[in-house]
Amino acid sequence: MTDKKSVKNVAGMTVLQDIRSLLSSSETKKTLPADAETKKDARPEKVKAIKELKQYQEKLQLQQNRIEQLEKEKQELSEKLTSLQSSKSKLPKDNTPIAVDIAVMEARKEELSLALSHIEDILQLKTKDLVRRISRVYEEAGDFEAGRDFRRISNQMEAAENFGEFVRALLGE
Repeated sequence: MTDKKSVKNVAGMTVLQDIRSLLSSSETKKTLPADAETKKDARPEKVKAIKELKQYQEKLQLQQNRIEQLEKEKQELSEKLTSLQSSKSKLPKDNTPIAVDIAVMEARKEELSLALSHIEDILQLKTKDLVRRISRVYEEAGDFEAGRDFRRISNQMEAAENFGEFVRALLGE
């Protein structure tokens, strides 16, 4: 008996659902003109919303592309870092031969700098001596003006040398 009652109840419910659907469709037909007015007003809003949605989708796509690009760059940089770290670990732990080579090169550089300064000093002395000799030759030949000019040149060279020494002292070389 309980089965018959449950069947009747279900059948009754289906009928009720049909009635409800008919009632709801008749109500929507009655209210259709009012909805049509709101649909006309809603249409530009819908178009605007669709445009905004497309803009957001484009921005989202651009951001996703940028994120992918940054991920690729990150991957490349991490690969470079690992290769650098691996090459760093390949260096010999005992850096003494390299340090010795550097020390030898620095000592050689100092020797060459010292030799260069000696050469500059000798060159200056020889230039002064040459200018004095030329001055004497002109004076002995009777051209006192040329001798005086060479003495003036000698004095100017000495003044330039003194100025150079002053500038070196200021710079702390």
